[in-house]
Amino acid sequence: SISDDATDMAESIFLPHYAAPGGMRAGFQHYGTLIEDGRSNRVAFRSKLEMPVLVLNGERGIPQTQTLGSVKQVSKVTEAVLVPNSGHAFAHDNPAWVAERMIRFLA
Repeated sequence: SISDDATDMAESIFLPHYAAPGGMRAGFQHYGTLIEDGRSNRVAFRSKLEMPVLVLNGERGIPQTQTLGSVKQVSKVTEAVLVPNSGHAFAHDNPAWVAERMIRFLA
């Protein structure tokens, strides 16, 4: 988060979960299948996605080029947008903007 209370939020909301027994493992487990997912996807998908794909990144989050490059490998029509006033957890940092942008994309 890029808000002034980011440290307080992290300490009160996220830290208790990561500090709990097994918290770090659980917090990062979704990354554990990335390599196998990539292998499976290369076998299953022989052509690029036909439907438009929206890539959202927080303007102060992870570099968009990393995500965008991956998506462009599998999508014919890719739209990339930086979510203003946000970090890695962009939907948490700027929920109204994200909701409006997704509604517009899906309309």
